[in-house]
Amino acid sequence: MTTKQSASLALRGEAKRSNPSMEPQAAGEALPLTGGAEAAAREPESLAVAPDAGAPLRLDDYVPYQFALLSSRLSKALVEGYKDRYPLSRTEWRTMVLVAEMPDCVSMSLVGRSGMDAVAVHRAVLKLETHGYLTRESVPDDRRLKRLKLTPAGWRVYADIVPMARLLERQLLDTLRPEEVECLKRALSLLMEATKDLSGDSLKA
Repeated sequence: MTTKQSASLALRGEAKRSNPSMEPQAAGEALPLTGGAEAAAREPESLAVAPDAGAPLRLDDYVPYQFALLSSRLSKALVEGYKDRYPLSRTEWRTMVLVAEMPDCVSMSLVGRSGMDAVAVHRAVLKLETHGYLTRESVPDDRRLKRLKLTPAGWRVYADIVPMARLLERQLLDTLRPEEVECLKRALSLLMEATKDLSGDSLKA
């Protein structure tokens, strides 16, 4: 063995003594983890959810989502029932129903009653007026306000769609027993009252 080979073997031996991970692995023995790989192995799978977020939010069990999904399905079905005859969006139909329910109302009174924001209501009113289903008249005491009324054409459309809406409700409630329908109506009444003044402020820490 030459002097150069002896020096090389000596250096390798010194490196192995200072870093045992350089030793050859026995057959079937796992390689040691280092750095990021070792940290990843120690990290529990539960950390996929933020530690302080509580249990994961599962939408199928989340009541507000179920209400929103149910409302969306019903509204979509009704629009599909009349869209071939009348160019009304669900927002415009809801506005038309409220004007029929509250004759001579003003636009702002629809905002709180409908749950829609003022911009959505204003746009719906303008569209209904364009279709010839609604008129706006200035209020003598305050010309900034507009009194809303359905036109004869608007009343005809309303009378044509209402039976569809009632049929949709009947098809929905027919899945329940009479006592369940009454229980549902009582629960909905309580929830509507409880959320009447609900705001994001109540959710802040």
